[in-house]
Amino acid sequence: MIMDVPLIANLAAIRDGRQQMIDENLIRQNKKRIEHHFKVGDKVQQIVWNKTKLSKRSDGPFRILATHCNGNITIQRTPTVTDTQSTRWFAPYKGL
Repeated sequence: MIMDVPLIANLAAIRDGRQQMIDENLIRQNKKRIEHHFKVGDKVQQIVWNKTKLSKRSDGPFRILATHCNGNITIQRTPTVTDTQSTRWFAPYKGL
C-alpha cells in the first residue's frame, strides 16, 4: 500500500556531511605528497607520459639553468639548446 507521507530531508545536513568527507579525503591525500623545490644547478628527469610498455619512462638528466616564480624551469637539453617547461613534467634526478 502506498501512503501519502511527505518526505522531509535536511539538505543542509546532507551537504555539510559531504563537504566534511571531501575535506577529510583531501587532508589524507595531501599527507602523501612530497614537496620538492627545484634549485639552479640541480638535475632533473623529464617524465614521459605517452609511453608504451617497453619505452623509456623518463628522459634526462638535464641541468636546471633557471627557476621561475610561475612554476616553470629552464633546462639545458644540449650545450646549445635550452627549454622552458612546467615543473609538473619533471622529477628530481636520483642517479649517480
